[in-house]
Amino acid sequence: MSLETAHGRLGQRLAAAGRVGFDDAPVDAEHLLGTGLRDEHAVPPFTALAPLALRLVLAHVALGIAEGALAEARDVRGTAPPAQPPAPPSTPSHGNGCAECCCAGTEQGLLVAYGEMVTAARAADALLERAGGALERGVLAGGELGADERADIAVLVATAESVAERAALHITAGVLTAAGGPGLDRFRRNVHTLTAQRRHRRTPRRR
Repeated sequence: MSLETAHGRLGQRLAAAGRVGFDDAPVDAEHLLGTGLRDEHAVPPFTALAPLALRLVLAHVALGIAEGALAEARDVRGTAPPAQPPAPPSTPSHGNGCAECCCAGTEQGLLVAYGEMVTAARAADALLERAGGALERGVLAGGELGADERADIAVLVATAESVAERAALHITAGVLTAAGGPGLDRFRRNVHTLTAQRRHRRTPRRR
């Protein structure tokens, strides 16, 4: 096995920046999806599942980082000394968007913020599970997988990937505001490192 470290990358070493090579590692034929090409229409639909599988794995990693941030932020808040109660708000409660207006910084606002972040994580997880199930069925179909079925899987993977990445970025930034504990910034750095390439491709270029 050989390791190639990617120097100059943001985030932790645990963010899996770099490459790992395996020499003389036996892999059975039934475990191969095939070689991915730039033109997905030039290969059988089953073979074109390989890049989708990788994208789904990385989306799971991004969501896992966000869930780790939520768990650590909860522990930080649980062990932190109680804060002094804030002064009463000068503006009346809106009854909507409480965490961003009159209740910001209060225990009620904190609960709303955490609830929104947990909701985002659960929604992303549900989409990832649905995409994973579709991908598994495509793999089991093997050579009988059609182009339309592969396209449906690609749509599900892209949707789950987008929602998971957005949720991870939102959550890892939100825990810094909600908890503010030491070391929580590493989750945000790791998610930014993991999603930087895709976010760069989505950004429209100025003419």
